[in-house]
Amino acid sequence: MDEGHNSNFAQNLPTLADLPSLTTLETDYTLIFENMVAGQCTALQRVKNCQTLALSKIILEYEDRMIKMEDFRGLTSTDWQFLKMLSPNLQVELIIGTDSPSRREVEFFIVPNMPITLLEYRYEAFEMRMEIDDLFRHLLACKTNDHLVSLFLWSWKPDQDLVSHFIPFLTACKKLRDLEISISYPTTFIDLMEYWLHNRPEYLENVFISILDIEDDEHYTTFKNLTSDYVSRLKLIGLNVQVEFDYQVMI
Repeated sequence: MDEGHNSNFAQNLPTLADLPSLTTLETDYTLIFENMVAGQCTALQRVKNCQTLALSKIILEYEDRMIKMEDFRGLTSTDWQFLKMLSPNLQVELIIGTDSPSRREVEFFIVPNMPITLLEYRYEAFEMRMEIDDLFRHLLACKTNDHLVSLFLWSWKPDQDLVSHFIPFLTACKKLRDLEISISYPTTFIDLMEYWLHNRPEYLENVFISILDIEDDEHYTTFKNLTSDYVSRLKLIGLNVQVEFDYQVMI
C-alpha cells in the first residue's frame, strides 16, 4: 500500500469514540494511530457533551527501523489534552527503539499532557546525538515526571557524572518505582549508589543496572566487588538493586 492509499485508509478508520468499551490499546506508532487520536480530538472540539471512554491504557511502540518520524504529522499537547478529557484515567506506556537518539526525536514523540507512566528508550547503534541529561531536561519540561512509574534506558554511552544528571530528575519523579538502565563502562554508577545510601529515595523500589563494554580483568574484578558491597548495603535499607555485567573473564 503506497503512502497516499495508507493516508486515505487511516482517515477512514473509526475514532476512539467509536470504541467506547475499549480499555487497552496496544499499537505501533503509525498514521492510523495518529488519525485515531487526532480525529477524535477534532471531533471533540465540535461537540459540547462527549461520552467518557473506558480507555485507561495505551501501549505505544515506535521503531525507527520500520518507519521514519518524518512520515508522521505528530500528535500535539492539545491532542493529548483532549484525549485525557475523554479518558481521565489514561496511562501511556511509550517504547522507543532507535538507531540514533536525538533531541528532535524526543521532542516529537514526548509532549506535554502526555500521561506517560512507563518509558522505555533504547538505541542500538554507535551514533549518539543526545546526552542523557538532554532527555531528562525534556521530560521535566513536559512534566513527564508527574506520571512516570517505570523508566528503562538501554545502551547509553558512558557518563562520567551520573549523580548530577540522575539525582535532580529522580527526585522530581515522585511516583517512580522501577528504574532499569544499561550503560557502557566506564561509568560512575558507584557514586549514584553511594548517594542512595545516604539519601534513600522513598518512592524507588527496584533498580536494575547493566554495565556494558568492560574489557579489562582488573577493572571488572574491582568494579564487581565494589558493586556487590553497595548492593548488599542498599538492600538493608529497602532498595532492591541488581547489577549485571556484560563481560567474560579471560582464562
